[in-house]
Amino acid sequence: MKKLREAGAVILGKANMTELANGMSSEMWAGYSSRGGQTLNPYGDPTLFVGGSSSGSAVAVASNFSVLSVGTETDASILSPAIQNSVVGIKPTVGLISRSGIIPFTYSQDTAGPIARTVKDAAILLGVLTGIDKNDVATYKSEGRLQQDYTTYLDPKGLNGHLLEEPKKLFNYIGILDVYNRILTEQEASELLGFNQHNLKYGFRFLNAFCHLFHLEKEVYVHIYKKGLSNAEFKFILGSLNQNEANIFRKLFSMNKEIYKIGDEEALKFLVNLSVKELYSSNFFLPSLETDILGNWDLCFPVYSRKTDGFKKCKEIIERNQLFIRE
Repeated sequence: MKKLREAGAVILGKANMTELANGMSSEMWAGYSSRGGQTLNPYGDPTLFVGGSSSGSAVAVASNFSVLSVGTETDASILSPAIQNSVVGIKPTVGLISRSGIIPFTYSQDTAGPIARTVKDAAILLGVLTGIDKNDVATYKSEGRLQQDYTTYLDPKGLNGHLLEEPKKLFNYIGILDVYNRILTEQEASELLGFNQHNLKYGFRFLNAFCHLFHLEKEVYVHIYKKGLSNAEFKFILGSLNQNEANIFRKLFSMNKEIYKIGDEEALKFLVNLSVKELYSSNFFLPSLETDILGNWDLCFPVYSRKTDGFKKCKEIIERNQLFIRE
């Protein structure tokens, strides 16, 4: 707050956030707090997912209530609401911005960060927030490395030569592999999507569906994105697996590649189970069906198909296992 005021910012107010960074309950809807109520997505339908835990910060900017806002993040608490509300969010390196006054989830990951409508505005706010603070020893790691103006690193031609396409232009069919054949209301979601109950009750259907696709396909590839996983997250996943599973997971991450051909059903089950339990999400590619099935959240797997026959076969097997693909 001190650095913002010194830079001439006008403070408009405090934003609502998911209570205690969504650490109270695995069933609590993002953007809800007992003090501020439910933060709503500003794009029409009030039941749209708002992201969290810095929900209000992103919504305030998306709604034009403010030009800039500040959120905090352990893991995706800035990035998630920024994505859901079509604004720009930056999670800085821990120690770049003082965390004095922030209640941390974990000292190794928590930090404040900027949210804005444009990349330039976010970069300006980042420069204002950085600095050494005697009340946060982590900031001393940034001594000599801090910048006051990050806009100098912006390149107006940075995306030249890169192809950006709408998914519908690349894929003929896009859907969501789900237990339900429609989008749930907020109340239904809170009643039906209790994490443990939901995953235990329906997880086997997804395992069976993927196994049936594997036997039909005979060739399935998996993309394991390793760069996005922190050491703390890696250790947490290992601690959630039995010894044999942990050894397999270590081996996957020790190899210098990210795309693997799945050799047998047990390997497939292991990888799908990681997604079902929401420990780690992998992306699966079925070449002959020209279909991609991406990692999930609350047992919702995005499905992308390039051709009609592949999509129909995939949908048939999915529905045989009492699941749906919502287009």
